Amino acid sequence: MSVRALIELQNEYFDRVMADTELKEIDGLTDFLQYLKERGYKIGLASSSELAWIKEVLYNLGVTEYFDLLVSGEAFEHSKPDPEIYNYAVDHLEAKKYETIVIEDSRNGVMAAKNAGLKVVAFKGASIKQETDGADYTVHSYREMKTLFDEIGE
Repeated sequence: MSVRALIELQNEYFDRVMADTELKEIDGLTDFLQYLKERGYKIGLASSSELAWIKEVLYNLGVTEYFDLLVSGEAFEHSKPDPEIYNYAVDHLEAKKYETIVIEDSRNGVMAAKNAGLKVVAFKGASIKQETDGADYTVHSYREMKTLFDEIGE
């Protein structure tokens, strides 16, 4: 089977799962996004997933309006752990790398952010737990995330 055929098969699977699943936000997500906006943070999402899937998930969770930038890995030649997607996001948010904080839940994501020269918070509050070795900080909930941002975000 070709790579393209596998990707199409995966997309069909995700579409079926999305149609049959009621998405529920991880406890505290909306509050955390509001917290960031109230403090003037720009919020970008840089995911390896397809843009259509990203948009559908955010729409179904009711949090689309919090994001200033949505970036899909399908737009880049190299995937995470290559830093290309994060370099693009930082540039398009007109952010400074030393002020940028990335929240990641995967090893390749942590590596990509670190390869881009960014601070990384490993989020362990999702139902699927992945290795996040190399992150600067680790949190297990959005409440912990707020506390951390109060400490490092100033």
